[in-house]
Amino acid sequence: MSLNSIPDMASGSPALLTINLSAIGQNYAQLRELALGAQCAAVVKADAYGLGAAHIVPVLYDLGCRTFFVATLQEGIALRE
Repeated sequence: MSLNSIPDMASGSPALLTINLSAIGQNYAQLRELALGAQCAAVVKADAYGLGAAHIVPVLYDLGCRTFFVATLQEGIALRE
């Protein structure tokens, strides 16, 4: 599954970012295995570094991630919903 961001044509940039949610999930699963029983968390501050925390967090949550780091209380409240 991929998520495409809309190009910012107002800035004159035709760039398009494609986020592969499956790859993010696979990366998390791999890191969790490498953690050897330690808790594995995700840093999703600043809207998951611009990737869209509302899209990233559910993928990681479905894979068992229960600890998410945010930069502000407001980010945490928004993601908790």
